Amino acid sequence: MKKLIVFLLIIVFISITSFAKNSQNPLFYFDDVNRVCLVVDAGSLDGEVINCGNKDFVYCSKEDALEKINNSKIYAKQFYFDDVNLKEILSVLNADIVSTQEFEDLKIYYCYTPYEQDCVYIENKKVNLQIVFKSNEIVAGLPLILTGY
Repeated sequence: MKKLIVFLLIIVFISITSFAKNSQNPLFYFDDVNRVCLVVDAGSLDGEVINCGNKDFVYCSKEDALEKINNSKIYAKQFYFDDVNLKEILSVLNADIVSTQEFEDLKIYYCYTPYEQDCVYIENKKVNLQIVFKSNEIVAGLPLILTGY
């Protein structure tokens, strides 16, 4: 009986910590977020929308994004920053760099964070966060940046 109780307590603890880790993306709490882009099914959200086939790219403030995120299936989230550094983003998201690329004036980081459920595999490694530095703009996309950079 004791083993069963211990087992159930462990399962409950793992479930609670897993939910707590993944329940809210900490990028919504950065002060330096200029705007957010949500990738959703076409026609499912209103606002500043760019249609791309059966998906819409909905640009909005982080406050509007927090409201919209509960009203539609979100395929990707992109956060646009001016003054934030890589170490700060990685620290807040508890993210590890999986791979990096440099292309002309871009620095691209492929990372893994426990705050995002969806992922892709790059070089047989899980990736669910892409960060791009271009000039003075930083874009962080979960699981990837889908709108281009």
